[in-house]
Amino acid sequence: MPRHLIVSFEDAVRLATDALKQGGLGVITEIDVWDTVKKEIGVDFRDYPFLGACNPHIAQEAHQIEDKFGTMPPRTVVVQDIDGGRIEIAAIDRAASMMEV
Repeated sequence: MPRHLIVSFEDAVRLATDALKQGGLGVITEIDVWDTVKKEIGVDFRDYPFLGACNPHIAQEAHQIEDKFGTMPPRTVVVQDIDGGRIEIAAIDRAASMMEV
């Protein structure tokens, strides 16, 4: 479920990173896909970084069980400015998204 904040974009990224750390997750990647889109095809887009997070202890245990564990992407959290000052932080519950309906 997304959360909405009225803070600067930089503060929202910091708050999301801090919240992940409090939950035992470390941010291992920050990807600005839209920067690449702008460079490649010249299309502007709002700030929208992907924060890739994982729990290093769980990752290490999982890798011991399954050596293809690295093919699973880290948990992704998206931070975006949705309307000129209102910031949304969102992530998908992987387990719930994989359940059959």
